[in-house]
Amino acid sequence: MENLIKSEAIVLRGQDLGESHLIVTLLTVDQGKFKAVARGAKRSKKRFQNALEPFTHGQAIVRPSRTDSMAGLEAMAPKETFSQIRRDILKFTLASLACELLDLWLRENSPEARAFTLLLWFLHSLEQTKEPFLFTLLFKTRLLSIVGYGPDWGRIEATKLRVSQGTIKSLAFIQETPLDRIDRLRLSKRYMREAWTLIKSLHIKYLEKEPRSYNVLRQMAQGGIVV
Repeated sequence: MENLIKSEAIVLRGQDLGESHLIVTLLTVDQGKFKAVARGAKRSKKRFQNALEPFTHGQAIVRPSRTDSMAGLEAMAPKETFSQIRRDILKFTLASLACELLDLWLRENSPEARAFTLLLWFLHSLEQTKEPFLFTLLFKTRLLSIVGYGPDWGRIEATKLRVSQGTIKSLAFIQETPLDRIDRLRLSKRYMREAWTLIKSLHIKYLEKEPRSYNVLRQMAQGGIVV
């Protein structure tokens, strides 16, 4: 009998496969990012109990593939669905941005426990915070370090990046401070604006593409939703 693998997982995205199935991209603690087919997920919602929505956190039960095809997702028992994020269009979009960035950055089947820990911390923080852009900035800055593109902020001249020295010091603090203390950070509007623009540009530069979620944020801003 083929062994099933149980793993703590967060759903990054889902993609239709025919009329009945879904391809689910999961981020797990021990297996990293990988795709699995949830057969019949669109036809029978009871089987997965709406657990395949993006950024659902739970326990995945996966049947490994015997060939080069994708694994099968047998079950997903949700622990957290982050209902406050789902009720807030801005928070939902920022959570989607975080998942999209991880999907773009991480290679499949390459374990990276730090990325899982960072995403789970971010979702918990975003669920509760009244400053969603700040916590998204914290997430994106730390993610650059995890994937190996975090600048050495101590050696960077602020004038060359056209930002203030306070912004550089703030980014250094974000990069070096443990997650359980980082939420104490408060940024002025100027530092926040400069840091957001700079970190966004670094992600786009190294990914060589702009995540689609940024376009959604622009449309929301044009519609007066994002303040």
